[in-house]
Amino acid sequence: NPDAKVRIVEFYDYNCPYCRATYPKLKAFLEDNPDTKIVLKDVASLGKESEAIARIVIAATKQGRFDRLHDALMTQKGQLTSERALGIAQKLGFDIERLKADAKSSETGEALTRAQDLANRLNVSATPLYIVGHHGIAGAPEDFVEQLTQHIEQIRKLGCDVC
Repeated sequence: NPDAKVRIVEFYDYNCPYCRATYPKLKAFLEDNPDTKIVLKDVASLGKESEAIARIVIAATKQGRFDRLHDALMTQKGQLTSERALGIAQKLGFDIERLKADAKSSETGEALTRAQDLANRLNVSATPLYIVGHHGIAGAPEDFVEQLTQHIEQIRKLGCDVC
């Protein structure tokens, strides 16, 4: 929702098991709270494969179906590789040659660097990290949805100077 009152910023990595563990809860929360939007920041913190996957997903935005690829990757089991991500993208109907070329572009590299630089400036040292207003939720706590709800209700009542 581009007109959302509340923003959740998520720093994540597709190979982070905690990111994947919270994903279904976050997705359901967003569906139940249409005045809230997510701003995704892939920091590719878990190595070269994570960076390669991040580049593929950033490139996917040029083909207009980022959300389908993001959902497919976040619901996978086991370690993801760039080859596996490309296979999933192919099944979803992406132009793979274009995706590979766009993934290698300097524009894609700059987008990834911007996300990583922001994470560094905010001292994000692990994923996932969810920022709601001035509050953060780290990892995949059992009460994730309750914490999210509490922070968002506070913003709904009092407003937010950073949202």
